[in-house]
Amino acid sequence: MVLDITIRLRRSSFLSKTIILTRWVCLECHYIYDPAKGDPKGGILPGVAFEDLPDTWRCPECNILKVKKGVFKRLDD
Repeated sequence: MVLDITIRLRRSSFLSKTIILTRWVCLECHYIYDPAKGDPKGGILPGVAFEDLPDTWRCPECNILKVKKGVFKRLDD
């Protein structure tokens, strides 16, 4: 997913940035975190990258913590 963000710096100047949001898979239960959808059950709005999820975020399917090493893997589209 590609997300275009425009930030207003001053009245007439803008800074545009393109951010690529990558999906991640939980290797315990195969849940796919899609930043385009977020995690409604966990209160995560669409557009939040996996890297920006709080360390206390847990997989909504198997309840494993995001910070546990080797559990989540980036999906290459």
